Amino acid sequence: MITGYYIRGSAEGAWALVEQDERYKETVVGDGLSNKEAVALYWKKMAELSAPADPAAGSDRPRRRQCVPPQLMLKL
Repeated sequence: MITGYYIRGSAEGAWALVEQDERYKETVVGDGLSNKEAVALYWKKMAELSAPADPAAGSDRPRRRQCVPPQLMLKL
């Protein structure tokens, strides 16, 4: 499972977009990019990561019950 992306720069001014999983394994998604291209690709990948895989799948899931912490009562 992918946990996120980050941008890595080099001394030559080339940028890379790196994908990282839950075990900290890194995979280079894009290499030799300009800063502007790396940032655009980063936001595109983050949007894909946060979007549901199937738009219809979100409507079938039951709503999560909202947890309300119990109130504290003071006895005087």
